[in-house]
Amino acid sequence: MEMKKGTMNIGGKVYVTEETELPQTMLKYYVKNPRVYSELIKEDGEYPGQAEIDAHMTSSERAKELKEKIKANGGLMNPVIVKKDDYSVLEGNTRLAAYRILSKQEPNNPLWKNMKCIILPGEITEDDINILLGNFHIKGTKDWDPYEQAGHLYRWRQESKLPIETMAKQLGLTKGVVENMINVYTFMKEHDDLNKSRWSYYEEYLKNKGVNVLRQENPNFDTIFVSQVVSEKIPSAQYVRKIGELGNLNNKERKKATEGIVSGEQSFVEAYETVAETGRFDDALKKVRKFKTNISDDSFEKQVIALDGTAKKDIIFDIKKIQKRLASILKKIGEENNE
Repeated sequence: MEMKKGTMNIGGKVYVTEETELPQTMLKYYVKNPRVYSELIKEDGEYPGQAEIDAHMTSSERAKELKEKIKANGGLMNPVIVKKDDYSVLEGNTRLAAYRILSKQEPNNPLWKNMKCIILPGEITEDDINILLGNFHIKGTKDWDPYEQAGHLYRWRQESKLPIETMAKQLGLTKGVVENMINVYTFMKEHDDLNKSRWSYYEEYLKNKGVNVLRQENPNFDTIFVSQVVSEKIPSAQYVRKIGELGNLNNKERKKATEGIVSGEQSFVEAYETVAETGRFDDALKKVRKFKTNISDDSFEKQVIALDGTAKKDIIFDIKKIQKRLASILKKIGEENNE
């Protein structure tokens, strides 16, 4: 394949590129690829070797599925992006793995010898590599899962010390989105649970307003929650929203509900279900208590008393309608209005 010159804009810079074909055997996996980083990185921070990454990538279901698509097409539709100094594949590691599988299955087929490549200069900065990958997999096709996206953002921030706002701007995202992803990944890392299948539990836990009330009142809540997620005592990430309802109780009810959790006598689920059995979370009860709160407010009473003219007549009419309606409801549910 004839080499073609081109350009690529990354991070406000223009990089001169070369488009050609290279033997897949000379290409290397990018060691910071989020798809393998967290699973293969050593405890001492040492990066995995190429053979280890290759074994991991070629055994993945994603690579096996992509292999079938590439085979059906007779080759790559989109070239991989390669860094010239070491021929590491910055973008397209799963495609490289698929080619390696095809090459082993059909060693004499020339289709799997070379790969279409766009070659970037070896001088490309780490920040620009992170911007490139972020635009492909976080802002673009989004084929990294949220945990992988967050891991990429977390490591980029750790290495570059860039403000989150700057990172977000480079990717065309809001500061809040980037901050949230980094916060969730940081929480998982600090609590020694980097199992990406549990990402949604921690994301819901950190964003739920009711849960945050409980966290502020109980310093050990995070540790307790993580232990119950890891031990599978919380059935699903959706259940975390129910736990958040405990934080929406009034002070007395909330403290009573969380005593068992903090003492270790109850799980989050058991504490929630104990309160649920009282009907406290029923929608009808929520509406009644909200209504009660509104009309019990002293400022509301003062506003009503201060009314005059048509407004006073209208509110008297509405209050009498409400009074009549409440009496009817009480009668239907078996309570006599004796007042």
